[in-house]
Amino acid sequence: MRTTRVLTLAMVVALVVATVAVLAWRSTSGATANPTPQADPIVDVSVATPVQVATDGPSELQIVKLTLPPGTSTGWHSHDAFVLVGVESGTATFYDADDPQCTPHRFEAGSGTPEAPGHVHITRNDGDTPLILDVVFLVPPGGNPGIEQPDPGNCSF
Repeated sequence: MRTTRVLTLAMVVALVVATVAVLAWRSTSGATANPTPQADPIVDVSVATPVQVATDGPSELQIVKLTLPPGTSTGWHSHDAFVLVGVESGTATFYDADDPQCTPHRFEAGSGTPEAPGHVHITRNDGDTPLILDVVFLVPPGGNPGIEQPDPGNCSF
């Protein structure tokens, strides 16, 4: 009789261990929902200008957050890179070196613009709050994302 109780107890313990093992296996085998990737936008802007990007070969991707305090600018410059600029906050005012009238092109927060390689321009913060730009550069290997340029003399500032 004692042997029967020991065997019965052993069978109950084995059944409990087997049930726990099966439940543990099911919880790690994909029977539950797997975590999914999550994308959190850094900046979400509207670019009104149509954009086409083509490179002659490999490129390096650089992403920069640029903060211009009120009354400052990037200085006249160009890029070896294709550039996309998103205005996170503030108002960016762009001026083109080849525009004799020095026409301001303003981009408010939530908007953006592409910049072509070799195009000489300046970006100014003429506002009274910091201007924050999120800038994506697609630079050829050994290229320079920002190249200082002389003042073209077309603007009075």
